[in-house]
Amino acid sequence: TFTGLVILEGSPSACTGQWNSCTRAFANDAKKASVSVTGTSKKSGIWQNYEFLIPLSSSIDTLSIRADFATSSSTGYIDIQVSGDGGATYGPAHRIGGNLFEQSFFIDVTNDLSWTVTKLNKTNLRVKATCLKQGSGKEPTCYLDWIPVFVNYTEFNFSVSATPESGSSVQGSSISTLVTVSLLGGIPQLVSLSHSGCPSGADCSFSSPTPSGNPTYSSTFT
Repeated sequence: TFTGLVILEGSPSACTGQWNSCTRAFANDAKKASVSVTGTSKKSGIWQNYEFLIPLSSSIDTLSIRADFATSSSTGYIDIQVSGDGGATYGPAHRIGGNLFEQSFFIDVTNDLSWTVTKLNKTNLRVKATCLKQGSGKEPTCYLDWIPVFVNYTEFNFSVSATPESGSSVQGSSISTLVTVSLLGGIPQLVSLSHSGCPSGADCSFSSPTPSGNPTYSSTFT
């Protein structure tokens, strides 16, 4: 059995859009990106170049965005959206805000898209934050301190078992066991079975010359 669930955090290293000093949202520090809106206007910024070193055979379990956000007025909000195709399309908007003091919001975007490792590379993964005014009152300024992405993934993971686990046979007879390769997680990959240590004068073999396949599968060893 190999390694399983892994959790990674990634911060952006590039940004574009209407926010002032958008690079200030690259790290968790005192610096903040900002943008002001009036009336029904909306202003957006896009953060990208999130770098995750994830094996291609891994399955993505959860994906969330942390937005460290504050506003100058309780009318200030931001809509968070995520893209897995380089910004060609975005998932649904998740609205947060109204808080005058900085607060960390964790936004679960696992079900927004059908996530794969490829969608999380530096080119495809993008996070959009759109500042807007909600309700009546002062015109707000939105502040964004940090906007990292958290990924939970499971690497390709399998186990091998034999039923029965042991046995014996007299000379001239045979005994068999069913060897099962079971998928435990990740995206199935080719697994091949082999054997060694066959007693002198005996014949040992699987049900096919080189039993292999993508788990879960079984092969009889005789």
